[in-house]
Amino acid sequence: MRPMLHKMPGMSIVRIFWPLLWSAGYCVYMYGQRQRRLPIAHHEGMAPLQLYGVSPGGLHCAMLLKHMLRINNDLACQQEMAMTNVSIEENVVIHTLARRALTVDIFRPADTPGPVPGLLFLPGGGWQTANRAPLKERYGIRMAQRGYVCVTGEYRVMDEAPWPAQIQDVKAMIRWMRANSERLGIDPAAIVVGGKSAGGHLALLAAGTRGVDAFEGDGGNSTVSSEVAAVIGVAPVADLTEFARRPSMARLFDDNPAADIVKAASPITYANQDYPPTLFIHGTADDRVPHAMTMRMYQALEQAGVPVDLHLYAGQDHFFDQEPQFSAAIADAMAFFMARYVPVQAAMTTA
Repeated sequence: MRPMLHKMPGMSIVRIFWPLLWSAGYCVYMYGQRQRRLPIAHHEGMAPLQLYGVSPGGLHCAMLLKHMLRINNDLACQQEMAMTNVSIEENVVIHTLARRALTVDIFRPADTPGPVPGLLFLPGGGWQTANRAPLKERYGIRMAQRGYVCVTGEYRVMDEAPWPAQIQDVKAMIRWMRANSERLGIDPAAIVVGGKSAGGHLALLAAGTRGVDAFEGDGGNSTVSSEVAAVIGVAPVADLTEFARRPSMARLFDDNPAADIVKAASPITYANQDYPPTLFIHGTADDRVPHAMTMRMYQALEQAGVPVDLHLYAGQDHFFDQEPQFSAAIADAMAFFMARYVPVQAAMTTA
């Protein structure tokens, strides 16, 4: 697949010009307050209007602001209606390890004719934090609105447990989803894993390490497979060679991890013909995780014959997906990718 380079449009006109229009309307209104009673020109078929302290310009601004408020109210109503089509279950404990509960949030389409593909999405945080809360609005609800079951999960971070606890937690969540596929309303053969930044690293690693016992752990459902049908990485860390020996990573890998440990923990190591279909999304101005790293893994997968898509967003930094217009576009890209490689129709017929 050819890489896609996106230049997203700016924020909405309402959002950009609202302060300016409000200020202009207020200034015109205040100016009108100083004027004497002014007649307001009337439209054909309407009676003349006379208002105190309002100039024609002020009236026009007021009418425009009223129209913009109506647009915002309509959007809010649409969002509320969309929310009614999503079932949300939060703080679901799937397993407990050393008194640490692994917890997920579940977002489901309210009405589906049968099983659908499921997406496990993981937060970033440099392996130091793993807060899934922002994923609710960013991807959880959006993916459910697009017809998929989305599970957002967390994993133990470096202050809680050293490597490989993090990948073991991710594999435990995948196994839990498959073991509970009937309850979740998903096809057990149509599970996709995705993540942002450090979460993207874990998603890519989980996708390529089927059968690696050291990464499976003891997070429950040990007889269930942790295999996934596809994988999504948003600004993911595909190669730990550049990260593992940083001082900030000592709590995860020790001060000077062996080369074989770093290699085994790097997703790009597993870029071969057995790797599942992959979607990469990255901003070209990312100074935390260079998009060149993503491009290297993209090229390795393409050379191995793996179906792989690459979406580059021109001039965007590491946090660009926090903006609603970008997260909506990314959700669309993820949904389209899943429809191509993990189609709903196939999931329903194999259930």
